[in-house]
Amino acid sequence: MRRGRLTTIGTRASSAYRKKRGIRVKRTLEEVMEAAKRYETRGELYKKDKALYMAAYTRGWLDKVCVHMKPSRNKNKYVASMPMIAKIVGTAVGCESLVELQVKFAGAYDAGLRYGVDFKEIFERRDDAKYLQGLIRSAFQDRMSNIQSG
Repeated sequence: MRRGRLTTIGTRASSAYRKKRGIRVKRTLEEVMEAAKRYETRGELYKKDKALYMAAYTRGWLDKVCVHMKPSRNKNKYVASMPMIAKIVGTAVGCESLVELQVKFAGAYDAGLRYGVDFKEIFERRDDAKYLQGLIRSAFQDRMSNIQSG
């Protein structure tokens, strides 16, 4: 077997190749939710069907897809206590780059994404104190209104 042939297919298969093999790349929310019903926890979903988990995660559907699942025993410290937006933003401002935040403070980064925090904008406007205060205030008010209504 020649090595040249393996590299021509590579990781990106053509649409004809995918169709011939029955490989689906795009999934709808309904398909993902239906498939996720087979699993009891997020960890089980991740271990047994990583492609499905990543499809839900990258599209922001993971919370919707995992509603029926048992909660994990390990709580993220940025989510367990009420809403900690200031701590998340403070952690982000203390980092030199977005990559540092993602690597060293993954819990804060994930919780910030869950709360809708735009980290790129925070890093661009990190010296503007009024912007940061307004961001924290608005995120906190949004979170409180969601709790009161639901």
